[in-house]
Amino acid sequence: MESTLVGVIQVDPHQLLEDGIRKELVQQITYELHNSIKFDIQKPITAEEFDKMLEGLARQLRGIQSCFEYIQDYVNVHGLRIWIEEFSRIVNFNVEMECNSFMQKKLYYWQSKYQSDSIPIPYFERASEKEAYSFLGRIVQNLLTMTDPRKCTYIPSLGSWYDMQSLKE
Repeated sequence: MESTLVGVIQVDPHQLLEDGIRKELVQQITYELHNSIKFDIQKPITAEEFDKMLEGLARQLRGIQSCFEYIQDYVNVHGLRIWIEEFSRIVNFNVEMECNSFMQKKLYYWQSKYQSDSIPIPYFERASEKEAYSFLGRIVQNLLTMTDPRKCTYIPSLGSWYDMQSLKE
């Protein structure tokens, strides 16, 4: 594909296609990560439920990734490279937003070095101040609840955490 002039603006159709693909990929990944990992703070889940939730998310993301790799030959883009770049950008953005809880000077989502004007990462508001901003924070909060040293103990020989009352993993 050659670049074309639209009026006085030079347009590269291949770059336009790649930017559109990236934008939609970021939307899909962010939506899955945000909506697949939700916990009720009042009712902690079990390790089995947590595993099922993460396996479901992994299955959804693998589906998106395999579809993306499948179409890369048809649209002549580097699908795996784009997937890795955008997924790492999303994760880094969410880590940066989660770090705001610990920083004196807050970083707004539009100030993030991982945010882009042409391919923005969607920003989801917190439901409450006690909740984590992103899927990463929710996973960490749940892991901290599941491995609370007042309720659980770690047994190195078995390599897992056990609830002291129910003696379940």
